[in-house]
Amino acid sequence: MDPHATVAVVLAGGEGRRMGGAKPLRRYGRATLLAHALTLARRWSPRVAVAVREPSQAGEEVDAPLILDDPAVPGPAAGLAAAFGFARSQGATRLLILPCDTPRLPADLLARLDAALVPGAAVAVASSGGVLHPVCALWRVEAAERLPAYLASGRASLRGFAADCGMVEVEWPAEPEDPFAGANTPEELTALQPRPALRRRHVLFYRALGGAAVGLAAAGVFLPLLPTTPFLLVALWAFARGAPELADKLRAHPKYGPYIRHWEDRRAIPPKAKAASVVMMSASWTGLALTTHSVWTVGGVGVVMVAVAGYVLTRPSA
Repeated sequence: MDPHATVAVVLAGGEGRRMGGAKPLRRYGRATLLAHALTLARRWSPRVAVAVREPSQAGEEVDAPLILDDPAVPGPAAGLAAAFGFARSQGATRLLILPCDTPRLPADLLARLDAALVPGAAVAVASSGGVLHPVCALWRVEAAERLPAYLASGRASLRGFAADCGMVEVEWPAEPEDPFAGANTPEELTALQPRPALRRRHVLFYRALGGAAVGLAAAGVFLPLLPTTPFLLVALWAFARGAPELADKLRAHPKYGPYIRHWEDRRAIPPKAKAASVVMMSASWTGLALTTHSVWTVGGVGVVMVAVAGYVLTRPSA
C-alpha cells in the first residue's frame, strides 16, 4: 500500500449542537479534538486536510489546509464532496475520511480498510459492534463522479451513497472499548478523555511485561509448546496501560495482528495454541502432583485447570 496514493481528510463541519457548539475546538487531553484528529490522520497519510463549513470552525492555529464544504449540500455529504475535490487536486487514488470527534480510532484503520477494498467495491466502511460508521471510510476517488447524480436525486446520506457505490463493511470489536466511540456531548467527551498519566515505575513495569509477553509470543511461532495468542493478549493488555503507541503497533503488526483480531472479532484461538495450553497445564499439574503432598492443593489446582482448559477448547478455532 503506497501511502502517497491516499489522502486523509478530517470532517469538522458539523454544528455540534449537542456539544454546545465549537466541537472541533473542545479540549482533548492537552490538545483540541481537531488537533488530535490531525495527529491521527498523519499516521495514515502525509497529505491531510480539514473540511469545514466556515474557517472559524477550525480556529486560528490549525496546521493543515482548510477545504470548505458546499453550503448547498446538507450534512456530512458536503464534507465528502469537498474531500473528493482535495483528493483530485492531489492526484490521489484513495481518500480516507475520518471525523474530528472520534479520538480513539484504531491504528490499523487504513490497513484493514485498504485490504477490504476489493475490485468492484468503491468504498470500505468501518463498523463496530454491528454499528456502521460512514464517516470512517476509505473511498476510491473515482467514486466522486457518482456523487452529483446521487445528490441531485434529493438524497444526501453517506450510508446511502456508500451502498449505491458498492460498500464493504469492515468490523472492529466494540469491547472492551469501542474504538469508534464519538464525543457528541460534553459527558461523552469527558468519558473519552485520555487516562491520567501513570507513574514512571508503573509505565516501566507495563512496558517490561508487554515486551516479555511479545518475546514469548514470538517464540511460540516457532516452538509448538508455547501458545502465541495468550501471550499476545497479555502484551496488548500491558501495552494499553503503559505504552498505547506500542499496543497500536502490535494490533497493526503483519504477523501478530491477525492473532489479536481473531480473538477480538470472534474470541477465536488457533488450534495450535489450544493444544499447547492444554499440554502445558497438564504438565504443570503433573509436576505439582508429584511434588506436593496436599490433596486439597492438587485437587483445587486441578479443578481450576480443567475449567480453564474447557474454556480454551470450547472457543472457536481461528
